[in-house]
Amino acid sequence: MDIRPYAPISATQRPHSNGGQGDQLPLMHTLPQDVQDQISRYVRKSDRYMSLASAVLKRLFIHRTAKIAWSDIQISKTPKPHSRPYWRPPKGWSAKGYQGLEFNVSHQAGLVVLVGCKTPSPPRDAVINDQSEINVRTPAVINPDPNAVLEAESEIDHDEPEAVRIGVDVACTKEPPRTPDLSTQAKLEEWVDVFGEMFSMREQYDMKHAAIPEPDGTNELEQKARRFYTYWALKEAYIKMVGEGLLAPWLRELEFRDVPVPDRGIRKDDSWTLMPTADTQQLKVLFKNRNISHTMQTTLEAFEENFLVATMTRGVKEQAADGPRWERINMFDDVELCATGGCHCLD
Repeated sequence: MDIRPYAPISATQRPHSNGGQGDQLPLMHTLPQDVQDQISRYVRKSDRYMSLASAVLKRLFIHRTAKIAWSDIQISKTPKPHSRPYWRPPKGWSAKGYQGLEFNVSHQAGLVVLVGCKTPSPPRDAVINDQSEINVRTPAVINPDPNAVLEAESEIDHDEPEAVRIGVDVACTKEPPRTPDLSTQAKLEEWVDVFGEMFSMREQYDMKHAAIPEPDGTNELEQKARRFYTYWALKEAYIKMVGEGLLAPWLRELEFRDVPVPDRGIRKDDSWTLMPTADTQQLKVLFKNRNISHTMQTTLEAFEENFLVATMTRGVKEQAADGPRWERINMFDDVELCATGGCHCLD
């Protein structure tokens, strides 16, 4: 979902002095009050719209996939500290071959993306008892440390339902004023050094100095900057998949090698298309120098000139589809009828 037509991203954008209450956002009345309150706390109009888009995308995915009325949708969260949102069926749910929905959302610079799937059981870090309450499992089971995953590879190799995990991240290579000036090698290296606690020494060296393929219409420094954001998107997607955050103590021990940089998107007529998935067969994911690439599926794609989308999944079996992998959602044309009960999705 692209919110830029409603709230353009601009370096000169100014926050509202009334704390974000200046204009009524569309579809707000279709959301629970606590979600409305959360959205309204954002000061910048673009941030409120991205938060709104995230909320309606989650509900649209649940509404269309589970065939449940918009007003009946309740989103659960796994226990703290991860608090990952997911959907579990209400009481009386008839067996439909799955027992929940897993999804992950990311937004940046006006673009909001969601990846989701059906799951044959509740999330691995929550148990639903007879009273439909969530109980926390033992820390040994919910430990997201990649090393713990390696020591219990049966969770991965046997495709157990509890191992279903999804992570997605969208990164923007040029988002004034957030994106710094990377017009010289020295400035690029200084920018990479800022994130020394997030990337390994090998990753930092590769981002600064490794040879790059023939630039796709950009100069070498622009391509290196694009490569930095590709590393960023991959690492974000991974830590979102396992339920951690950027403060995870093992971030520098998680290392990506042979990272491909997706070509920029292609404009056809007056619209943009996502580039086909970059070749990630040579991409290696290591933890403490142990290759864990086989424990996940990774995709890298580009949208427009400046957006990169990385997805990482575990325990997900993707079915072949006739249409495109991504569906462009319009906040009004695609959502409004569903949110207001005027659609035919439940017929």
